[in-house]
Amino acid sequence: MQKLANCSQVICCLSALLIAAGLCGCDSAAEKSVQVELMVSTAQSLKRPMTEIARSYEVQNPRVKVNLNCAGSSSLVAQIIAGAPADVLASASRQDMDTLIARGLVDADTLKIFAANEVVLVIPAGKAAGLKRFEDLALDNVKRIAVGNPRLTPAGLYAEEVLAYFGIKDQVKDRLIYCDQVAQVCDYTARGEADAGIVYLTDYLARQDQLALAAQAPAGSHKPVEYPAAVVKQSPNKLAAGRFIALLCSEQGRGILSANGFPPVNEVNK
Repeated sequence: MQKLANCSQVICCLSALLIAAGLCGCDSAAEKSVQVELMVSTAQSLKRPMTEIARSYEVQNPRVKVNLNCAGSSSLVAQIIAGAPADVLASASRQDMDTLIARGLVDADTLKIFAANEVVLVIPAGKAAGLKRFEDLALDNVKRIAVGNPRLTPAGLYAEEVLAYFGIKDQVKDRLIYCDQVAQVCDYTARGEADAGIVYLTDYLARQDQLALAAQAPAGSHKPVEYPAAVVKQSPNKLAAGRFIALLCSEQGRGILSANGFPPVNEVNK
């Protein structure tokens, strides 16, 4: 009987060890299958390069899935202030980023300026020449000018600054058509619903078949168009978020941005 008892104890111990080993194996497999959901809130004008950069990041970090939230920078700021989930903010406005830093909502130590842009005047492709300068927007034959809504997108603020620089802001204020996003400015102008539009250089480059370049805003006519990125303080994935910003600033990231028309930061507004 004693032998049987000893055998039973041995069997129980072996069973316990096998169960424990099995549980450890399950935990290991579960850990390997865990996938981080990285939310990147990014300016609408960055959608094309960011989509490509996100794919590259996922290849390099197979346990991370990148979700892009594309909208006007001011809208993204409002979302973060309201508590919307975000790990990284990539804005088209340093001013908007500074607003969040002042509120303690992004980590200032992680902030990097990773891209730049320029402001241009566009007209519908194939339209007879007539607008060659920003000052021409004050001509009597210009009835509708599409611009971004300055309360929703930095592009609208830059447009206002350029119009003020050329001294025509008051003259054309009743001709302005305000759009929620720069893409809408391009749409209205391309369809001829606006005689002209003020957009980013990259927006024009992406739609050269529909838009013609009339003029480029000179250095000093508006604040520099810089794209800062930073980790959101509420992020539960700060390490992954930091790696994403590092990719943005890397040679690979700069190459993708350049291929999409974003000039290097140090080449703008010289």
